[in-house]
Amino acid sequence: MADCPQQSDESAVAACPPRRAGHATYNRPAAQAPSPWADGAARGVCALANCSSTMKIIRSKSFTAPRAWGALDIANMNGITTRLHWTDQPYKWHVNDGEEVFAVLDGRVEMRYREDGVERSTVLETGDVFYATVGTEHVAHPLGAARVLVVETQGSV
Repeated sequence: MADCPQQSDESAVAACPPRRAGHATYNRPAAQAPSPWADGAARGVCALANCSSTMKIIRSKSFTAPRAWGALDIANMNGITTRLHWTDQPYKWHVNDGEEVFAVLDGRVEMRYREDGVERSTVLETGDVFYATVGTEHVAHPLGAARVLVVETQGSV
């Protein structure tokens, strides 16, 4: 499934429409939670290595995960990943391998970070974006359930 949208969680399914005869897909079980993909994605996930979907629409408010920081992989653009996360628990203090963009799509998140050795904090509301430069130590603490979009180098902590 190299060129097809991937998923990290069974409740999220990517829509990869058939493009030619023999295009294989598999369906998610009907009892699963609603898909965050706009069309409900009952068709399933592409099972061919050369599948390429031209677009996706994701309904972030529909996304949940079975555990804190569960993610839906949206895109990998030359080693830079875009992932939708659901959480209701703090992450851990960390420094990413590169830069990070952290956008709150739903809920509120207290972002703690260290600047010149001093711990600081700000509350991010829905629509707010936190940009962490290389070397910025930080930790996200959701204030209740939150959905965040994270853009970062593939494999970052």
